[in-house]
Amino acid sequence: MTDGLSGKQSGAINLVRFEAWIAERRSSGDWRDYVHSGKLSRKDMAAECDFAVSVLRQNPAVRDALAKLEVELREEGILPDGLDGTPGVDADERIGSSLVEVASSMAADARSALVAASAEKRVKALEEKNASLLAEIQELQRKLKKYSLLDAHLGETGRLLPHE
Repeated sequence: MTDGLSGKQSGAINLVRFEAWIAERRSSGDWRDYVHSGKLSRKDMAAECDFAVSVLRQNPAVRDALAKLEVELREEGILPDGLDGTPGVDADERIGSSLVEVASSMAADARSALVAASAEKRVKALEEKNASLLAEIQELQRKLKKYSLLDAHLGETGRLLPHE
């Protein structure tokens, strides 16, 4: 990484890596792959830039570049609005309400997935039961046909047919 370099040199290298990463994302246009919880994933960015996540918080140049980038992405509609200086609401309230909304959304998604899985399981069980009942109906229809022929013969002749 940046062993043997001063903090200033290491910071400058990290800024260059981050700016190169931004340029690469702009050229490939895959920003949405990095959006998590209404902002860019710090973990993914740091991994691809080959530095620690703490660099995004502690290096002032990288931190400012990231803040500027997220504002631009909100203006472009890639990131959702609400986490960027909305007037009348302080940052803690915005982040707290955003986390509550995300948690609520995740809980609703989990419930709907559970309901869907339960419904799918029930449908499968009903399909198996239906197939079983159809096979039983076919067997009973076959027997009914056989016994109807025996009954008709018995009615006409008064004698039973020899067993098959």
